[in-house]
Amino acid sequence: MCDIAASMDGFFAYINERHRIYLRKQRGDPWPWTTDPILQTYRFTNVYRPLDRVTVDYRRLVAGRYCNSWEKSRAAELLAETVAFRLFNWPATYRRLKPVRGSRWDGDKAKRILRGYQDAGEKIVTGAYIVSNLGSKRPKIELLCEAITAAHEMAPGLIKMIRANRTLQNATAVIAEHVPMCAAFSAYEVVSDLRWTPLLNKAPDIMFWANPGPGAVRGLNRIHGRSLNAGLSDWQANEEMADLLKESQRPGRLGKHMMPLEMRDVEHSLCELDKYLRVKGGEGRLRSKYCRP
Repeated sequence: MCDIAASMDGFFAYINERHRIYLRKQRGDPWPWTTDPILQTYRFTNVYRPLDRVTVDYRRLVAGRYCNSWEKSRAAELLAETVAFRLFNWPATYRRLKPVRGSRWDGDKAKRILRGYQDAGEKIVTGAYIVSNLGSKRPKIELLCEAITAAHEMAPGLIKMIRANRTLQNATAVIAEHVPMCAAFSAYEVVSDLRWTPLLNKAPDIMFWANPGPGAVRGLNRIHGRSLNAGLSDWQANEEMADLLKESQRPGRLGKHMMPLEMRDVEHSLCELDKYLRVKGGEGRLRSKYCRP
């Protein structure tokens, strides 16, 4: 079993083993794909975001509709559609909204469609992360559909602000500031999708910046021996993530089965390492268990 611990070595042991699991599963190797009992039992995100099932669906259902025949004039619609996809973060919900997607968006009709599915007991919103109601007691479907309406209305102006400084950091700040229901975490999810489109695929900070979520900060605190709840500035978190990215480029840190990392890969792998070490240290169990074949 690999030695996954609260250290830099443990971080690289984790990502190497997690990607081995992905490759063994893709090859059709028989279960179990690892001897690590925690990785056998609980669900962890892929090391590389483009391999995640929901991201694969995004690139097929959303980005593919725009980027296969990219027109700059459709960038605003792509942005609004990406917001719609990620706020619910459940591909089935996006497919159910087909009658009102894109230029046909109708927030009131979208609410009626989704209420019908909800009343039938269907899942509408992911459990992977929770979009906060920001103190409102109104139903989440209403709040999210209204946020998507606002995104459609503001999208042309948002695209201008993003194009003025095509960095991931700026795009995240623009979306977080202007789109309802999109705080920094959700805004970064949207930007991490747009990174694979012509709008941001040449962003100069792909290898230099990531939005450090609370899980990533806890992962950094574990690696550096700090209190789990120690606060880090975004600047310090990015400096420490950049150190890990640089270290990943040293011979031997990544196995031959690995691809090069980006800052996004480092950020969310730190979050997953924190989840792993919580289980290992008896700090609690994870909500999502892996469904063995």
